Amino acid sequence: MGKNKFNNKFSNLESTENTQKYVKEMYDLAEKHEKRSVMSFLAIGIPIAVILIFTFVQMISFSVHSSKNGTKQIASKTDSVKKDTTKNKSNEPSKKDDKKATPATVTQLNNRLFDYLKLSEKRAVSYYRAKQLNNKSEKGLASIFVAQVLRDNGYKIDNSVINTANLVRALQKDGWKIISDYKQLQKGDICFTTAHGSSGPPAHTFFFMGWVKEGKTDSSYVADSQVVEYNNTYHTRNISSTTPTKEKFSFFMRK
Repeated sequence: MGKNKFNNKFSNLESTENTQKYVKEMYDLAEKHEKRSVMSFLAIGIPIAVILIFTFVQMISFSVHSSKNGTKQIASKTDSVKKDTTKNKSNEPSKKDDKKATPATVTQLNNRLFDYLKLSEKRAVSYYRAKQLNNKSEKGLASIFVAQVLRDNGYKIDNSVINTANLVRALQKDGWKIISDYKQLQKGDICFTTAHGSSGPPAHTFFFMGWVKEGKTDSSYVADSQVVEYNNTYHTRNISSTTPTKEKFSFFMRK
């Protein structure tokens, strides 16, 4: 029995030692595994981190480079636009030059009046109607004749226009311009003369129908109501010079 007890104690001791040894081995294995895990993480993680950092740096570098190029391109385009604008401005004529070079424009009304007054039968109709408005009198008929020709060509002007003062006011009210440069005269323009030294209303009015000789401004063809004197509503008249019996041109009006 004593022998059995001894054997049991020895067996228990041996079992305890084996257990401790096993536990120690397990700790050692766990420690080795942990070291391996750390080493594996470092072996994999460090290269990945390096790659990520490199990629990030490359992206930043590319962005900065692109931004600089974009800025250069914008600056280049801006300079190009400025140069083109400057070039275009230098090629454009100034407004001042335009005013000097461009005479008063000829309107459709001018053309219509001229085409109408070229025909003697049309002038005769307007003359007859104007005379009827003037109590069948041929005296003081100039403004009434001009107003009647306008009406016969579709232009609205009141029958009360019976003298040059009325005519000028009516046309100005409707936007007509007064132009004193006879070199700008165009066929169909309405002209006015003023008695020498007079500050009153114009003395006479007529339609300009063209120069007698191109390039010379002393005489022109006109259409007016002076049938008694010229036996025709179409005749010549002095423009830039005064004659013993006729005052020269003063200004014309154009719509």
